[in-house]
Amino acid sequence: MAENVIQILRGIAKTGRTIICTIHQPSSQLYQMFHRVIYLANGQTAFQGTPPESISFFERCGHRVPDEYNPSEWIIYKLAIQPGMESQSLTRIEHIIEEYERSEHRKKVVQCLEDPGSEKSRPEPMHKANVFTQFWALLSRYVFVIYATIHVYVSVILIQCKPAV
Repeated sequence: MAENVIQILRGIAKTGRTIICTIHQPSSQLYQMFHRVIYLANGQTAFQGTPPESISFFERCGHRVPDEYNPSEWIIYKLAIQPGMESQSLTRIEHIIEEYERSEHRKKVVQCLEDPGSEKSRPEPMHKANVFTQFWALLSRYVFVIYATIHVYVSVILIQCKPAV
């Protein structure tokens, strides 16, 4: 089911639209279907990039995803503050955020945002229907609404006028 939703969202994204969604505990297969992922921790960006880049980034930070473990769950675990280990957790999270601030991933994102004329930063303009097409669509809808309303009123009148048997 979730795979179907992601496939539909990817199809919409291919038309030039930006899709932003959150997902709770995605499976490993579903995680790999995302084009880009963003992890936030303590109100800051801890990572932004593709799922494979996220795995290699966290390995470089010293947090290798164990075999047979869901990468998204592992990363979220590493970015969470564990009860009883608050200071170690905060230190770990700050280290990850600092690594991201110095990373190539962040430099690519900043470069794309600073260059508004780049091809990837702007989607293609959508086709706009001409005035006649818009007028025809609205007129057709209006006629349908009037017809349906009249049909409902006639039905109500006929039901009320029906003689009792």
